[in-house]
Parts: sequence; structure tokens; C-alpha cells
Amino acid sequence: MNNNLKITADEGYWFGLGAFETIWVYKNKAVFIEEHLDRLKNAVFYLNIVQEPIDQWIDKRKKEIEKYISENPMENGVLKLTVSKENITITSRKNTYTTEQYEKGFELEYSNIRRNETSPFTYMKTLNYSDCIWKKRKAKEKEPDYDVESENLAIPEVHLHGHHGHKEEADVHHHGESISYDNVAIPEIHIKKK
Repeated sequence: MNNNLKITADEGYWFGLGAFETIWVYKNKAVFIEEHLDRLKNAVFYLNIVQEPIDQWIDKRKKEIEKYISENPMENGVLKLTVSKENITITSRKNTYTTEQYEKGFELEYSNIRRNETSPFTYMKTLNYSDCIWKKRKAKEKEPDYDVESENLAIPEVHLHGHHGHKEEADVHHHGESISYDNVAIPEIHIKKK
């Protein structure tokens, strides 16, 4: 993890005009890397924060991620790529989810904070994430083992060949596309609506 980050105060710092992706790294492989980079590509293009051809820019980010992982091997970690007009940072941390949590499954509740469905920012992972962070902190005060999801968040449909908590083959259906991965641990998720 890079603890000595130096950033330039730009519109990303002052106003949240930037984007990020948080990527699970398992056995030194960035999981769903193409899907993460595709979402990042759409966000930075919309925000107009890239000054070169977008596909060339995305290829550079992919190479930087691969280099970062090769220099900072991770058995089970999380990599975060954060971008604004003047800054590109890659940081990492240990994956804090435990085997016990995966085996037990997770309970999620819908947030009472509504996202503005008319805003394009609702559908991007921008640096303006205050509502989500604040609500997660409040939920953890209530129950330490609690996670929060927004009602407007698209949750992919997952079909397992096996059962939750085990590393099995999985088919993930997201926005009508089917993606298959081998040896992916998928937790059981319980959703409660207030």
C-alpha cells in the first residue's frame, strides 16, 4: 500500500469530479478487470477528465494495474484505482472479509437515502461518495457486522454450480451479459426491505 500519496488539488479533490474502481485481487489476478475498466472508461469519458484517446488511456491503466500487482503480490486483496483530471492513484489493502463471513453470508438493508435517479452521477463510481460512506458508518454504529446497499444499485444475478461459501464455478448475469468464472467464492446474500 502506498501511504505517501501526493495529489494535486483539482476538481476531483475540491468537488468530487473524478471516478474510482475498487477491484478484488485474488491470487495476484484482478477479478472482473475488464468490467471495472469498462465502467471507469464510461465515467471518465462522461466527466471529460482524460486528455488522450480513451482506449489508449484505458490500456495504460490496465498495464499500470498489472505492474502494481506484480510489484505488490496479493493472495486476497483489494486494489483501488482513483482518477481525477490531475491525479491517478493506485492503492491496495488486505481484503477484510473473512471465510466465516462468506460461510455465514451477509445481510443487507436498503438505505433510506434515495439517490437522484435523474443524475448521471448515480450510475458512476465518482469521488462524491459521501452519502454511501456516511450511511455505512451509521449502520456500523448500529450493528458492527452490517453492510449497506443503495436501493438504486444494480445487483448482478448469480447462478452457482455448487453452493455459497465454496469456491465453485459461477455464471454472473449483469445487464443481460453472461460471464463465467472458475474458483470464485460467492457469499450468500440476504436482503431485507424496511
